[in-house]
Amino acid sequence: MKLPSSRLYWRMTLYIGAAILAFVMLGVSSLALVASRELQDYVAAREGTLAREASRVLAADGLPGLQRWIAAGGRVPEDVALYVLDESGRNVLGPPLPERYQRFVRRFVLGTVEPDGSGYRPIRLAPLLLAPDGREYAFLLLPRGIELWGSPATLAALLAAAVLVVAIVAWLIARAFTRPLGALQFAVRELASGR
Repeated sequence: MKLPSSRLYWRMTLYIGAAILAFVMLGVSSLALVASRELQDYVAAREGTLAREASRVLAADGLPGLQRWIAAGGRVPEDVALYVLDESGRNVLGPPLPERYQRFVRRFVLGTVEPDGSGYRPIRLAPLLLAPDGREYAFLLLPRGIELWGSPATLAALLAAAVLVVAIVAWLIARAFTRPLGALQFAVRELASGR
């Protein structure tokens, strides 16, 4: 099979390849930018002292005290959902854990480990709070408004990047076609005028 050798073919290939690369780069960078802004409060709450404060309240006042502390504000950011889960995965603060998180939470947050004498304990993705009666509660923070396909802001950023890339590539392709046609039209006019 012989490859096309026209300059127009290779220019179009280059434009389309560059467009795909630009779209991927714009998509990844806009996704990272939007996600970092949307997750800012979640990361701050997760890395802050919120779980330690909740642990102190639970140890001092029990589960009712923890529920009062959280209901009174408890320094939980507005765009962060807080779940305090018992051994069965029930949220003791009220609303149940969303269905899409339940399997993950059962496996990586609440999973029980039988002691085997080796001193090994697998990592858990949420701190455990110890109540005065010895019961353990998982302190789970999740970002609000983040769905499987991202938030509306993420989708808007990706669509804007796609429209921008398509517009640039369309302009380059139109220019690639019209420039040679313009030159041909000029030559035909010159030929027709006798020059």
